[in-house]
Amino acid sequence: MPWGFGSVNKLREFKSTLSAGLANVDPEAEAFLRGSAVTGKNSQSGAPFDSVKRSDLDLAIVSPKLVKKAKAMGIELRSRGNRTVALYPVHLRPFGLSDLANTLSKQTNRKVSFMIYASESAIKDRGTPYISLR
Repeated sequence: MPWGFGSVNKLREFKSTLSAGLANVDPEAEAFLRGSAVTGKNSQSGAPFDSVKRSDLDLAIVSPKLVKKAKAMGIELRSRGNRTVALYPVHLRPFGLSDLANTLSKQTNRKVSFMIYASESAIKDRGTPYISLR
């Protein structure tokens, strides 16, 4: 089980909320979890999950449709145009992700961040562990 959820039931609730929210934005979108919630430690300092500060949850959303929208909005794309930068709250509203981010943050009592990817292989290319949230 990934770090940061406390129980299998809380993880299920998170996945259900995420799935329903993404279905309203792009029914073909897929969600993945990256970062310290997968590895159990901070990628820069190596500190254990939640040991220095309350760790966040890093979501990777695979949606070519949303990557195209990001490009049209002028949001910086990286990895040869295959992913966005981490999206700030101001960017979430045009994607229809603002309410979802708030709900997920309240459910987990954690900051939840989003990056949008063109494909799962673009996540894999980053070289950091990730897991599916299907």
